[in-house]
Amino acid sequence: MNLASEKEVYFNRLEEVAMRVNAEHFLWGEDLIDRKLILYAKKLKQVEGYDSVRDSLEPCGLVITNFRKEHFLCCVTATLDTESGNVYFTEASFNSTWKHLKKSVMLGIRIAGAKGIPCDITKPEDIVVLDNLFRNGSAPYIKNDVIRYQGRQLTEEERRGHSRRQSLLDNPKMNFYYAEDGRYFHDKDCPLTKEIAAEQFCASEDIPDGKEMCLYCKRQIYFKKACAPNGKQAPICDRIFKNHQVSIGKIEHCVMKAGMKFHAAALDEMQIECAHDHWIVKGLQTDHLSLWHNNYVKISETERYITEGYHRQNMEGKNLTQILRYVEGYSWEKHLQRQAETEAETVELLDGQNKSVEIVKEEAPKAEPKAAGCMEGNAREPWYSRVVKWILSKCGHRGSERE
Repeated sequence: MNLASEKEVYFNRLEEVAMRVNAEHFLWGEDLIDRKLILYAKKLKQVEGYDSVRDSLEPCGLVITNFRKEHFLCCVTATLDTESGNVYFTEASFNSTWKHLKKSVMLGIRIAGAKGIPCDITKPEDIVVLDNLFRNGSAPYIKNDVIRYQGRQLTEEERRGHSRRQSLLDNPKMNFYYAEDGRYFHDKDCPLTKEIAAEQFCASEDIPDGKEMCLYCKRQIYFKKACAPNGKQAPICDRIFKNHQVSIGKIEHCVMKAGMKFHAAALDEMQIECAHDHWIVKGLQTDHLSLWHNNYVKISETERYITEGYHRQNMEGKNLTQILRYVEGYSWEKHLQRQAETEAETVELLDGQNKSVEIVKEEAPKAEPKAAGCMEGNAREPWYSRVVKWILSKCGHRGSERE
């Protein structure tokens, strides 16, 4: 029986393969006989006990030999705990490599036996840890060199936990979901919500204290809040904002700080509610947006009530980000203030016009006698008359500009 070490025989070939792997540590299957190969499904951070070992974790390469291929040596990325020597490996990588890796592990077991080196395992599967792969109602096991799952009986505590979790998910008042000791809170439809363990599962109507918004689903959270209770309109509004390249920071400001509400049944038109006013943005599938403001009737110097219909605003050439900024800055009180300022300027302007006319009239000299032989129709207009007309034309022009 050939018990030559792969590590010793093919060590020189590893240099060629290692250049393509971003790691300083490399392990062969025969190195794993006194270590644990800890499997996890998706994220290493979700592995039990991660916080206690994260400072000692470093990337490594697992050397795989497949002698049926011309280039029989390759490396697969894994994570090494430099303190314990254990290796963390994804479920997907395990399924694609275990058929070949286990042969190298078995070789290590035999070499240890031949040399009289103590070895606590009798088969390669003894190094594999499946604890992090347990799912609700199913347990992992290895069959035909890949991970399989089989149903299992839930304990009474597990059943209560799953029942409580489902009740929270079915409660329409709940908006945010998180693990009790987790860092982030999530939207109901976030894939990470499904991965929260039943015993850790929590939900809240308001943003939970001490938790950060999930970076993966924060956009969903913003639009669901802005479109509530019409949750089905959230994807449409989301698409509108993407089409018009509105930044996530601007969306967060409009929804979380300005309290805007968005409603859209199609991509070409969107309603906005902000404070006490309603707006419509039209032409969203064109390059020419238009903004419309709700009609109202003024019932006193400081009061109004909203009526049916909308009137167009002078916002030509503005993009959606600029329109949102204008909508946020509008208020009835500010409108009244600007209106009062405009009226005051108009009165001041008219007073100035009247005074100018009076001054010209008072200082106007007597008309000179007509030159002999000139026809009346060709008589030159007096200079002060031309001055009055020029002043009035200038004042009139300024007034039209202010309106």
